[in-house]
Amino acid sequence: MKEDIVIFHGLGCTGDSVWIPWLTDLLEKKGHRVWHPSLPNTENPKADEWISAAENIISQTKNPLILIGHSLGGTLILHLLSRQAEWQSRLQKAYLFGAPSFTRPYTPQFYNEPFDWPSIQKHASKITAVWSRDDDRVPEDHIRMIAENTDAKIVITNGYGHFRELENPWLLKCEWLS
Repeated sequence: MKEDIVIFHGLGCTGDSVWIPWLTDLLEKKGHRVWHPSLPNTENPKADEWISAAENIISQTKNPLILIGHSLGGTLILHLLSRQAEWQSRLQKAYLFGAPSFTRPYTPQFYNEPFDWPSIQKHASKITAVWSRDDDRVPEDHIRMIAENTDAKIVITNGYGHFRELENPWLLKCEWLS
């Protein structure tokens, strides 16, 4: 059975931004069901609104689940894993690309409630957090915060910036595309 995959965009983006349509097409050709919602209030996101929208989308999935988050979409996944939910038993993998892990000046309302790192740690074997040394948006401290608080797989690469390319070659290295 192929996994259901939900892809979350970042700040100021939509479900059709950056590499999301490209990746959706690749995954659907491989037989996955893919959701790539446009989350509300993208220029001034609030965690509770995004969490509610994400939980609504995830509730539509039925198969083993993969979550993919770009930038603030990765932060959203951390928020989702901070809470207990039925769907977490179906979680196979979570990929965070350039995800901020603590408050940023332009998104303070997204961090009103702190992450429950012990709850996130319960899923650490399923999490891969990817950060590029030339990321111009999210400093290295953010990937270090994830590494210090979980046993997630941490991938530090270079040359991918903030993972905004229309076709992200790093994604082709992910095992679910094989």
